[in-house]
Amino acid sequence: KVLRILVVAASPANMAQLELTKEYEKIRDALQGTMYHMRNHTAQVDWQPNISTEGFCKAICAGGHHLVLFTGHGDEGGLCFKDGKAFDKAHAQLLIDFLNSTRSSSTLRGFVFNCCNSVKIAKFIFDGTDESKLAFCVGTTDAVKDKDAIAFSQALFGELSDNKPLQEAFSAAVYKACDSGLRTIVSQ
Repeated sequence: KVLRILVVAASPANMAQLELTKEYEKIRDALQGTMYHMRNHTAQVDWQPNISTEGFCKAICAGGHHLVLFTGHGDEGGLCFKDGKAFDKAHAQLLIDFLNSTRSSSTLRGFVFNCCNSVKIAKFIFDGTDESKLAFCVGTTDAVKDKDAIAFSQALFGELSDNKPLQEAFSAAVYKACDSGLRTIVSQ
């Protein structure tokens, strides 16, 4: 079996630059040589750095992924992309409409928004999507330091690769990754 993960990253030029490639490498390393591979499973990570708002929507709508991880900047208005456009509730509603439509791929199980203040967009998407189409959305309630975001991704994917349930993997990742604690929410 193949677990397909879409990792999209964006760090707009007018914001603090993040170590997005380092985070991707930590995710990739966490998925290699683990129990996941020993059970005749593989993980395919599709890396799309410096993505635009339109590119993010197109990548999701192309389908075939089980999990989408967004890493980058977020604020109260939504997710921040390289083109300077925010992925806000209007964009999220278009995504929800697509996910709820019959055209949507049935493989997508969830989103992880590993960026500052992403809980509102995560909750909006989760609450608006039919439960048969989406199992979970993860977002943060506060600002996230870059080092904590990287550590969280590495820990989360390491835990998931050991076939732990999402809630258990998520809790372990938060515990392992953050010196002072990372306040997050998981909808599932």
